[in-house]
Amino acid sequence: MIEASHKKWANFIFDLYIMRLMKHSFHSFTMINRCPATHLELPLLLIPNHSTWWDGFFVYWLNKYCFQRQIYIMMLEKQLKKYFFFKHVGAYSIDPDDYKEIRRSLNYTLDLINLHTEPAPLVTLFPQGELLPWTIRPLNFKKGLEWIISKSQRQINLLPVVFRIEYLNQQKADVFFKFGENHVYDPNSFPGMNSLEQEVTSLLDSLQLDIINRNQGNGYHE
Repeated sequence: MIEASHKKWANFIFDLYIMRLMKHSFHSFTMINRCPATHLELPLLLIPNHSTWWDGFFVYWLNKYCFQRQIYIMMLEKQLKKYFFFKHVGAYSIDPDDYKEIRRSLNYTLDLINLHTEPAPLVTLFPQGELLPWTIRPLNFKKGLEWIISKSQRQINLLPVVFRIEYLNQQKADVFFKFGENHVYDPNSFPGMNSLEQEVTSLLDSLQLDIINRNQGNGYHE
């Protein structure tokens, strides 16, 4: 697997690049609700849906404006080999076709979670494991996250978030974000992947209604 290797120069370059890229590519960014408070001394597992190539960039943007933690994002190995620069801003790899490499990536994620830094790191996993249309139901979450939590040596912030890109009244797309509730779990309190999948599914459905209400001018507040 390919491990993350943060470099200050890479983060500086990437900050400039991503801000310019996103401003050029999208009309607006709307956060439906506020960034939830998280416990800084505990690692933050951010759990998004995965329906666009942009999702990793959105995570980076949210961390910059909401959490300001050292960021790590699990990424398909074939993609990270193609965009090798990303390892220097926190990306690390998983190969879903190789069982031994899957275990290495999960163990590496566990090591990241158990890092004792202040604030503790932000680790992003996409439980769907692949790009899928955001309307797909069920979401078919994989079980790796459950294994990681079961082996953790500490409590963890677990925060679902959903993204959606919509072409509404402009030539460029609008991007919408919505957070779920931040949970603090340990190996004994995590309710399981089915419960998490249901929560993210409900969050996606509620985001759809928020976007509809916004476009119709009915009871929407930023």
